Amino acid sequence: MGAVFFLVPLGLIWIAFASIQDLKNREVSIWISFSVIVFALGFSFFFRLFNSKGALFCQGMLGLAIFLIVGNVLYYGKMFAGGDAKLMIAMGPLIGFSNVFLVNIKIKFTFILFYLFSGAVYGLLSMVFFSLRNFK
Repeated sequence: MGAVFFLVPLGLIWIAFASIQDLKNREVSIWISFSVIVFALGFSFFFRLFNSKGALFCQGMLGLAIFLIVGNVLYYGKMFAGGDAKLMIAMGPLIGFSNVFLVNIKIKFTFILFYLFSGAVYGLLSMVFFSLRNFK
């Protein structure tokens, strides 16, 4: 459980870096997404190596696979940009709070639904903002 308290703030920090860079440059660097993948999988591997309980590394790899598939479907379906898909793929190894397989699957799919819902809300709010700003 201590790993969760480390991986969640790590993910939030990387999302903050990606958001700031996206607002400044209108693109997200590859090193942000790949470094969080490497760091999360490395941490979970060594956590599993030194702690005989749990399957954090296997859950991280499963999360990476699930989010890789979903991110690529959304990217090649022209619903996401490349930076969004890479950041979503990078969140896969970070989301896995339980040693129970089905609980982690539910958490991952709940995260994907909230991710898509928050994007829809953001899109609606920006549409309203720009339509009111350009109302003539």
